[in-house]
Amino acid sequence: MLASHEFSPELALSGQWLHSPVDGSGVIAPSATLTFSDRISMLATADVPYGRPPDGPVLRSEYGTSALSGFMQLRIYR
Repeated sequence: MLASHEFSPELALSGQWLHSPVDGSGVIAPSATLTFSDRISMLATADVPYGRPPDGPVLRSEYGTSALSGFMQLRIYR
C-alpha cells in the first residue's frame, strides 16, 4: 500500500506499507520531501520492520530479520 499527500509546494509526505500475509511481518516506510527551491530538495525516509525475530539460525518471519534503517538524499538540479 502506498499513500502520499502534498501539504504545500515545499512539503510532501508519503508512506509505504509492505505486509506478509503468510507470517504477519512487514515493513512500514514513511518519507518526507522538502523542496527548498526549484533546484534543491531533500528526501528523508525510514524503513521500520516488524515481525518475529529469528531463533538462532531459524527464520521465524519474512521481515523479522530486517534492520531499522534510514536514508537521506539531497537533490541538486542544474
